[in-house]
Amino acid sequence: TPLTLIRLYGETLLYGENETEEERKQYYQIITRESERLTQLIERVLDFSRIERGQKQYHFVEGDLAAVIARTVEVYSQYLIRQGFTFETDFAEDVPLVRFDQNAVAEAVVNLLDNAAKYSGAAQWIGIRLQAEAAHVVFEVADHGPGIARSEHEKIFQQFYRGREQEEKGG
Repeated sequence: TPLTLIRLYGETLLYGENETEEERKQYYQIITRESERLTQLIERVLDFSRIERGQKQYHFVEGDLAAVIARTVEVYSQYLIRQGFTFETDFAEDVPLVRFDQNAVAEAVVNLLDNAAKYSGAAQWIGIRLQAEAAHVVFEVADHGPGIARSEHEKIFQQFYRGREQEEKGG
């Protein structure tokens, strides 16, 4: 968890005596990254609470969904590439402008990428697709993980539900 890593590297810096300048810099980077991750986790919890109370405010504007998704994927993919993942993207050029909340879409994309990474298995491959189909825009994130048992498909939208096969993954 972020707190565990922050504490581990903080104590290493506090009590360590033999670290090189390069090692200390790396530890500071880890502490910074994990602090940011902890902040995001706290923001998600607060966001869930606002959603449950019906107080979450969305700001819908017409815009280029492909640009927002591409920007989010680019930022998050840098982290995943360092973890050994490869990406395949397929963004259609004919995606129409749509009304959406940019922050909510970016958060959903990050959640989907995070789940794909968590459950991708040894393949460490993630596919991202955005297409216009009839009167709809379709966004997909795929991986080569074990998938979700058909018997659990109806449950995946329940809050905090985790499939029986994936309980050991934490979260």
